[in-house]
Amino acid sequence: MSRRSRRRRNSDIPVMQYLLYGGFALSLLWLVLSMFKQKDPISLVKSGLASLQGDTINSYPSREEYINLLEAKDVQIQNLESQIDELESSAYGIAIVSVDSPTLNMRSSPSLTSGIVFKIPNGAAVEIQYYDTEKFILNGRQGQWCKIRYADLEGWVWGNFLVEKE
Repeated sequence: MSRRSRRRRNSDIPVMQYLLYGGFALSLLWLVLSMFKQKDPISLVKSGLASLQGDTINSYPSREEYINLLEAKDVQIQNLESQIDELESSAYGIAIVSVDSPTLNMRSSPSLTSGIVFKIPNGAAVEIQYYDTEKFILNGRQGQWCKIRYADLEGWVWGNFLVEKE
């Protein structure tokens, strides 16, 4: 082997070591900066690139902004859950099934295509839990689905087939 090739091979090793140590040092600096800024490393790079390009629209929210947003969403969820609880707890009362056939189909969900849970006999008393908020037209008449309880079962019936007792 000639001296030149030995020198070239020996001189490549320190360059590789410098690149390796430099990459390690940059990675360590990147992680320390992300901990200091309380951002994940990827968003730190994205926000840095956005600021270099002068693009402030694509900057990402800080950790505190995410926490505030989550807390606001939690409050909204709690409010909606309490509204649902109020609707479910305030039963409308008792109603009598009034259909032109011997039975009324109690369904698993408010849809004509959902499965039948039970066939309620005509003239039976049911407990109304609540009415669906959406109104539909069935056989030319407007009405709503109604969540009921009968024989320890819960299901949905077409509200027009119920006559509420006073």
